[in-house]
Amino acid sequence: MECLFLVFLGSLLVPLRALSRSNCKPMTSTFCQGLGYSTTQHPTGVTGYTLREIGQIVETSCSPNVAVLMCRVVVPECGSEEDARMKPCRALCEKVRTDCEAPLKAKRISWPSRLRCDTLPENNCAQGQVSSPAQTSSATCEEISVALCRDQTYTETVLPNILGHASQEEAGLEINKYSPLIQVGCSAHLKPFLCSVYTPKCVSGARRPPCRTLCEKARSGCESLMNKYDIYWPEALRCEAFTTESCENVSLLFLVFYFQVHISM
Repeated sequence: MECLFLVFLGSLLVPLRALSRSNCKPMTSTFCQGLGYSTTQHPTGVTGYTLREIGQIVETSCSPNVAVLMCRVVVPECGSEEDARMKPCRALCEKVRTDCEAPLKAKRISWPSRLRCDTLPENNCAQGQVSSPAQTSSATCEEISVALCRDQTYTETVLPNILGHASQEEAGLEINKYSPLIQVGCSAHLKPFLCSVYTPKCVSGARRPPCRTLCEKARSGCESLMNKYDIYWPEALRCEAFTTESCENVSLLFLVFYFQVHISM
């Protein structure tokens, strides 16, 4: 009987394979949101850079366009290898480096040795901040309609989410692929984490970023089961790309969710 259940579960998990094996992947680095693009072939950063290193620089806000430069170099837009217009301009790089020299030195943060402004294009390139429809002032909170996430500790979301889903219908179709994992109960943290990604909490018209700690707890509980079926934790949900800034209430969130589940049983 257990064998039949595992075979059945394996067939249900098949759609998850597509989420972990595509070239253009959603950009999940929270410090690179709102820059006018949402997909990259390098969500964990191109070779020679680390997201931690770049995140530290971006978070100093040492220059108005520091995020544009760092993210377009380290987490480049999908297709930028063939299109120079997606790469940051040399002049932009030089301006950011000048702006950031003193602030970075004061914080003992080094400029990435691989980032040389003279290797960037001078024309037909990205010159600065591009407004993203994801986080404009016109974004409004909307009541959560995705059935899987209607029992969370919050009731409103805002889209697009970090995966680029522009509607709750689109987000709902994708998150439903995880229903078998949620139902099998590999981790009580999985559902709250997935909902924070697909239907993020709306706070004054802005989305609250996913919590790294919650992601790690969900992954540690479900990854071994997924691997049994040759399915791997999706690159788009890589926990290392998230921060702990929104993790203050993780324990409380889990307790509320735990009691909701057991009271309804």
